[in-house]
Amino acid sequence: MLCSFSTSAFSLVPEPLLGVWGTEAQCARALIIPTGTKRFEPFDIRPDWLGHGEIWCRLTGVTVSATSPGLYSNARARCGEDIDRDYEINFHLVEDQLTVTWDRNLVNGPLKRCTD
Repeated sequence: MLCSFSTSAFSLVPEPLLGVWGTEAQCARALIIPTGTKRFEPFDIRPDWLGHGEIWCRLTGVTVSATSPGLYSNARARCGEDIDRDYEINFHLVEDQLTVTWDRNLVNGPLKRCTD
């Protein structure tokens, strides 16, 4: 079953996935190494983009299905600026926890929605 959860006619990503998602350290943008300068970065999901720190991916071919007990979405992600990298990306949202899977072998999550 294909369904849309977005209020925008131009939005590719369903509305429940939109926003900033991460682990506790990512949401806090904590230092990766206490004496370092690099910070953990959350995922910023927009209607047709996914950002993670300085890396942004254009999302296309988005499909959405309601699952029991959550929401599943699949998309193609073209990431990078100088060298494009293509990925199949899956979003699985269950009870306010998001799992992001890249090409079926790299999993981020479960992630929670970050608050300011």
